[in-house]
Amino acid sequence: MNIIEQSAELIATNAIQPAHFIERIGRIAYQSYDKIDATSAERMISTLLSRKHESVLEHLVCTIIGVTNRGVSHELVRHRIASYTQQSTRYVDEKDMTVIAPSWLSRYVTNSLVYDMWKSAMLSAEQYYRELRGLGCTKQEARGVLPNDLATEIAITMNAREWRHFLRLRTASDAHPDMIVFAECCQQVLSDYYPKLFAKDSL
Repeated sequence: MNIIEQSAELIATNAIQPAHFIERIGRIAYQSYDKIDATSAERMISTLLSRKHESVLEHLVCTIIGVTNRGVSHELVRHRIASYTQQSTRYVDEKDMTVIAPSWLSRYVTNSLVYDMWKSAMLSAEQYYRELRGLGCTKQEARGVLPNDLATEIAITMNAREWRHFLRLRTASDAHPDMIVFAECCQQVLSDYYPKLFAKDSL
C-alpha cells in the first residue's frame, strides 16, 4: 500500500495570455476595440470583475489533472458546469492500493493509535480486495471493499467563472477538510497561471 498527498496540475487552457484573451472577448459586448493598448487588458478585467460581468470569464477554459481520494471526488463531481474523467475502479486493478492520508490525521500526531487504526483499516481493505480477486471476483465486484481514502486521478475541465465559484465554495472554512486541501492545490496552480482571477484575494 502507498500513502500519498493530494495534488493538482494545470495541463491545458485555451489561452496562453488569459488577460488578452478575456479582453478581446469582453470588448465584443462594448464594441470598444479602439481602447485596446499595451496595458488595457488588466484594466478591462478589473472593470469586468468590479461590475460582476463574469459571463465573459466563461470563455476561458482550464483543465486540471488532480489526485485526490474517492470521497472528495464524489463531492467534486457535483460541480457544474464542468467535465470530468476519472480513474475507474471497474477497470483498474487496485491490488497495490494507493491511499490519501486524510487531513484530519495531522491533528493526532501525538496519538499514534489513531494513525495506526486508520492505516490498519486501509491495509485490511487492500487485503480483502486482493483475496476477493484471488477468489475470482471481478474488479467491479471486489471494489465494494475499497475505502473512501482510495486515491483517484481525475481530469477536471471548467471555465474560469466556474473555477472561481468552485474555489470560493471549497476553500471556505465550512467545506470538508480534505476538499479544502484539494481546492487549495487547484487554486495554487490556477493562481500561478493567472492570479488576477484565481488568487485568494481576487475571488
